[in-house]
Amino acid sequence: MQPDIKAEHPLEKITTAQRMVLYLIAQGNSVKQISGLLGISRRTIASHVSSAKTRMKASTRDEVIAIAVKDGILDETETLA
Repeated sequence: MQPDIKAEHPLEKITTAQRMVLYLIAQGNSVKQISGLLGISRRTIASHVSSAKTRMKASTRDEVIAIAVKDGILDETETLA
């Protein structure tokens, strides 16, 4: 008997807020711009990026965005600034 292995859907890897922050970074926005757009602190943005990096096993901000594109979490066209 094989164990029941449930594959996690790529969109379940990160929260909606984390995805939005990554999307805005991929668009070329600065942390200051993202803070103004979303009405959240720079610290919260850093927390979202850090959590997304951990969940997606990435070590840099660029790497987490690349993984998000590869996994279909962000569309490639979204990363064009």
